Amino acid sequence: AYLHGDVAAVAELFEGEMQVLDDRDMGRETAEQGVFGYSSRHLLVELDDSWRDHPVFAPLRGIVASVQIRTVLQHAWAEFEHEVRYKGTVPAEDAPDLNRRFTLAAGLLELADHEFSSIRERLQASMRERRVGATDDDPRVSPQELAAFLTGQFPDAGWSRTDHYAWIGGLVLELGIASLEELEDVLREVDHAGIAQRMAYKYPPGAVRRLDDALLATFGERYVNLVRNADRVDLLRARLAKLRGPTGTMTE
Repeated sequence: AYLHGDVAAVAELFEGEMQVLDDRDMGRETAEQGVFGYSSRHLLVELDDSWRDHPVFAPLRGIVASVQIRTVLQHAWAEFEHEVRYKGTVPAEDAPDLNRRFTLAAGLLELADHEFSSIRERLQASMRERRVGATDDDPRVSPQELAAFLTGQFPDAGWSRTDHYAWIGGLVLELGIASLEELEDVLREVDHAGIAQRMAYKYPPGAVRRLDDALLATFGERYVNLVRNADRVDLLRARLAKLRGPTGTMTE
C-alpha cells in the first residue's frame, strides 16, 4: 500500500470478508521496544462462516493463510534487509555497523511514510477549497476537476484511481450533466448518510464509489441503463435494490 492509512483500510477489508484468527502490528511491537526496524501488519485468516458451505470454496476449507500488509517503503526495507541479513554473508566485524545502518534507514523510512501521509492530507485539504468549473468549449468535466470537486463533496472518502475519475466523468456526461455546478445541484438533495447506511460498506469507499452510489440512488433505472454501464447492469440492479430497501424508496 502507499500509506499507513491504506494499510489499515486493507486490514479492515480482510476483517469484513474473512475470519481473522490473529492480527499483529509488527511496527507497533518494534516501536514499543523503543527501536526502529521491521514494520508490517500480519494477519492469519481463513474462510468466513458465510463462505465455508459454498461449493466454489470447498478446496479452501480448513486452510489458514498468512497475509502481510505494509507500505511500499516498509516493503523496500524488509526486502533489502532480508536479502542482506538472511541470504547474504555478513562478516562478524561488519555486523554492528550494518545493524546501526539498518536501524537508521528504518527510522528515515518511517519519517518518509509520515511525510507522505501529511502530503496527501495537505492536498486533500487544499482541494476541498477548490471549485473549478468546466471550460466553455468542452462540455466534459475533466478528471482533475472532478477529483478536486469530490474531495470537497466527500471529505471523509479516500482517493480513487485516476482512471476511475475519467470513467465516472463519462457517466456524468451521459446523464446530461456538463459542469460541476450542475453536478453539485444534483447532489445537493442526496441523502448521503442514508445511502451509506443502506449500503453498509464493509470498508471505507473511495470518492468515485460514493458518487456512483449517489447517482444510482438519484436516477435509478435510468442510470443502470446508461451505455457505459452495459457491463454491470446486474450488479447495479442489485445495488439499487439494496438502496431502495423493502419499501422500494430511499425514504425511511
